[in-house]
Amino acid sequence: MINDLKTIKLLLEKFYAGETNEGEEAIIADYFATHSDTGEFDADREIFENIYGAVPENVPEGLEQRLEDTIDRMEADEETSRKGMTLWLKRYVMSAAAAVMLCGIVGTSLYKAGLFDITTKDAATATAKETYDNPEMAMQTTEMALMKFSQTLNKGLKPLN
Repeated sequence: MINDLKTIKLLLEKFYAGETNEGEEAIIADYFATHSDTGEFDADREIFENIYGAVPENVPEGLEQRLEDTIDRMEADEETSRKGMTLWLKRYVMSAAAAVMLCGIVGTSLYKAGLFDITTKDAATATAKETYDNPEMAMQTTEMALMKFSQTLNKGLKPLN
């Protein structure tokens, strides 16, 4: 046992610098356990009592095992969550790839069937067919459709105002 204050001070300096080994820390803890003098080492004594002190008597029996079980369960839950996220991400990527492929197949099929001609300047007007012979009648129908659209849109926006 070391009773020399200079040695304890040196060991404490090494401890706070992170340079002590277990044996040196045990020497410091033993010194504080056997010497109850108050003074310059009170803060150090409190630190060592918290780190190396005895287990309090009021700790319930089996607490350590319950804590270990809880930590293990939380770790397993976290691992399951990570696997679920990975599975979700894979499904999302595969769905996006399938949608792109489907669009490509449909576009290629339409192009090969001649329904989609990219050589025409205005593909919409090239295949469009006049539905009204009278332009005034077409204008009236367009105005009625736009008015109905406007009323429906306003009706839907009322709850927001």
